[in-house]
Amino acid sequence: MINDRNNGGIGTDRSNTGPTYWVSDAGPLNDITRWQKVTPTSFQKLLAAAADQFPALDHADNEDQSHVTLLVHGFNVSFGSAATFYESFCGKLFDGPNSLGLCVLFDWPSLGNVLGYLPDRDHARHCADDLAQVLSFLFNWLLKKQEAAIADPAKACKAKVSVIAHSMGNYVLQKAMAAAWTRNNQPLLVTLINQLVMVAADVDNDLFDAGASDNDDGSAM
Repeated sequence: MINDRNNGGIGTDRSNTGPTYWVSDAGPLNDITRWQKVTPTSFQKLLAAAADQFPALDHADNEDQSHVTLLVHGFNVSFGSAATFYESFCGKLFDGPNSLGLCVLFDWPSLGNVLGYLPDRDHARHCADDLAQVLSFLFNWLLKKQEAAIADPAKACKAKVSVIAHSMGNYVLQKAMAAAWTRNNQPLLVTLINQLVMVAADVDNDLFDAGASDNDDGSAM
């Protein structure tokens, strides 16, 4: 889990020190004591090591390639609800012999006030800055993997990078990807996201149209 909440990871506001990184071996995951906080470097090493255990497939079999998936929840979701949803989601798609690979929860603090939905979008925009930091780290890691694969094809990345975002989580992702795109000197040299599923997406329906007001964001995505 990559957690953007204050109050030890269970708060209702954004952490003012940036996202924190957590791992867990057993549930229930809605209990923060079931998680162990780790450093960003340790998290990156653990994630890379897990992805390196995926089967190596020929390029022709890319549809069967395993996924490292980032799950971004939507509006008005507490830590407990996000963790419960994540645990259920992983049990259906990322467990057992037919697992799609590995799933990481990005848990961000929606203000959760329906009457304050529009102000919450502004709050979500600030959380997007923290997700952009994560995506930039991922981009730099993918560049290193690409360079390693040039020297030795056996060191090529074995995973697809996928994102599933729900509701306002899509707005967080939209702004985060646009920021990562800008920070890393657009256009990006490698594909950052291989597959994206936008569920009940809280974004403008012309996001990907040429000339739209958020077209730079659409191009980044």
